[in-house]
Amino acid sequence: MAPSRTLARLAAVAASLCMIGAPAIASAEPNAAPDPNSCPYRVSTPPAVDSSEVPTAGDPPQPLPVPTKPVGGDALSGCGVIVAAGTPALPNDVSAEAWLVADLDSGDVIAAKDPHGRHRPASIVKVLLAMQ
Repeated sequence: MAPSRTLARLAAVAASLCMIGAPAIASAEPNAAPDPNSCPYRVSTPPAVDSSEVPTAGDPPQPLPVPTKPVGGDALSGCGVIVAAGTPALPNDVSAEAWLVADLDSGDVIAAKDPHGRHRPASIVKVLLAMQ
């Protein structure tokens, strides 16, 4: 029993040290602020996260061409935060890579971030289905 108790104590000490050291390691490099002029998903989607998103054998499909004039015109062509005139200040804690807020009655875009970025649609589809 003594050896197993010693092993349990060593494991507890090792786990405690890992928990104490992890925050220091995680906060060693501060996150760089994203560049609002960089549009990494203007042409293609982010890389696949697992094998279910990888195209099957053969030539993978090419990205669709980027329209010369985006829907919404030049006002919605950027990939940073875009707001309509008179829009109140936006919350600072929005961490989504892309989002869009539109007036339900008129369809006017009130605010957006990377509105034409080629992000995966799963979450957007879920929201749209929930609105029906």
